Amino acid sequence: MVTEAEQTTKASEYQLGQMSDRIVEQFRPEQVFLIGGRVTGQGEWVEVELLVILPGQWDYREKSSEIQEALVGSGIGKFIHLSTPALLKERSELGGSMEHSALCEGRVLYERR
Repeated sequence: MVTEAEQTTKASEYQLGQMSDRIVEQFRPEQVFLIGGRVTGQGEWVEVELLVILPGQWDYREKSSEIQEALVGSGIGKFIHLSTPALLKERSELGGSMEHSALCEGRVLYERR
């Protein structure tokens, strides 16, 4: 028998997968990480925090807004953070950086092969 908590977690995982798929399809990132308190996937998800690694040059606010807009209707609140492959590499050893946290504690939702 599936408990209500297990059903909620499965539904949240599905929504997270849908969000990740939309980001990949529309923005072609190098990687997408789930960071912050939702990494464990336990309990009801009200919001998630994502770090999206995008190649090229772009305006942070503009690109973040575009991604937020693409995820409207996902049913989960979201905080979108952006970085580049170069910054990910540069900050990977810098304790306290979002990139370091993503690599050490985050969950990879997508990685370009």
